[in-house]
Amino acid sequence: MKKKLFTVILASTLLLSACSSGQKTETTSSIEETTTTTTEATTTTTEATTTTQSPIANAKPEDYADIHYSLEKDDYEDVPVDPFASDFEFVDAELIKDDQNNMIIYPNYQAGKNMVVKFKSDKQFKFGAISQRESSKQYDTDYYLLIKDYEKANIAKIASATKGYTSTISKFLKYNNGVYTLTIPSKYAKTDSQFFIQLYTKGKSFKDGDYGLGDSMTFFIRCEKEPLPAKPTFTIEQHAGVSNEVEATDLTFVNAKIEVENDEHTFYPGVPTYTAGQDMVITFKCDKELTLSVLMKVNENGNVDIKDPNFVTCASGTYTVTIPAKYAQSKDLFSFCFESADGKELYFYFICI
Repeated sequence: MKKKLFTVILASTLLLSACSSGQKTETTSSIEETTTTTTEATTTTTEATTTTQSPIANAKPEDYADIHYSLEKDDYEDVPVDPFASDFEFVDAELIKDDQNNMIIYPNYQAGKNMVVKFKSDKQFKFGAISQRESSKQYDTDYYLLIKDYEKANIAKIASATKGYTSTISKFLKYNNGVYTLTIPSKYAKTDSQFFIQLYTKGKSFKDGDYGLGDSMTFFIRCEKEPLPAKPTFTIEQHAGVSNEVEATDLTFVNAKIEVENDEHTFYPGVPTYTAGQDMVITFKCDKELTLSVLMKVNENGNVDIKDPNFVTCASGTYTVTIPAKYAQSKDLFSFCFESADGKELYFYFICI
């Protein structure tokens, strides 16, 4: 799973670079917004591969919250980190197992009551952020939980300052005799909400003058009416990372498997998946004349553009793309980009197993 999602992210980056439209990438202005996105993605890719047994077996309270640790290093190496917190207690929260989907769900708190988390750690957490998101039943086009108002969503904030950072986490996080207590007041405990907590030690000044946030620990809790979330339904655009400037319709991955998957804690849209050694067929409708500008094959060894106009046919506004079976090799990801005469684009991706 880690390799699959990592490849998707890599291919998306390569595809955006290869396509010529110069589509603007949405940026955020606050520290906590940017950190939230990258951490969630990392969590998703890591958890699914490092677990060799069922996450339900012998699950500890901290396992439910999907706790992620990282150490600040100048070289930012992605190496395993030993836990530096223990004895977690999610006070009065439900710890729910989803046996059918082999998942352990984020700790669930009651609406209208304080949400309290206790744990032990030798680290001194000086900075932190708490962001509140919409119910896990609602997703944006990137299948992250919706945040309609960042200013209201950021319960505790991290902000840039002249000599580093400032944070309001001390209003919510207290330390006494080796035990941390995080309290999110009851006014934030609204039905169908999810909370992403980020805690950081005091940052250090790097050689280039930038200021880091130090070692970090992140985790999730929630407040939902239904203790066991239902498996959501995602659009084909979410499954395939579609960007559709040409207003194409009826995009179909004809002989691919498309499933809702999970990272042991939350659901996400699985990438359209073809079987190795078989033709890979995609169809869609568009009233514009399109040219295949990129067909990139990506794997651990690199990437190569294998576009061939012979792969594409069009009849009465219906485009059919057929990639011959010889290209359908296991663990490869394919990224497409079609372009119209006026420079607008359609792009998407899928994988082969």
